[in-house]
Amino acid sequence: GARPGLGSLHTPAPWALGDVQAWMVARLADDPARADDALNRLRAIAFADGMLPEAYAAEEPGPRIRHWFAWPGAVLAALLLLDDRGQLAARLRV
Repeated sequence: GARPGLGSLHTPAPWALGDVQAWMVARLADDPARADDALNRLRAIAFADGMLPEAYAAEEPGPRIRHWFAWPGAVLAALLLLDDRGQLAARLRV
């Protein structure tokens, strides 16, 4: 659809955590275009108050589910803070 993304066995539709994962991989791979694409998808699917849904329809407009599903936003916020401070790669290095 117009908004492709990663899903899971639990949530076969694109989901916000898949976009967070895509952003993280793009940042670590130094691929600004892919990182921007992932953040743009997250901005497009966020609710009016900034909360991210668990999953969303690949077609626009489409439903977004579970407004209260807070952990994708929490993970994104933590990663953005690390990235802003230049600590993302060091903290995620295995």
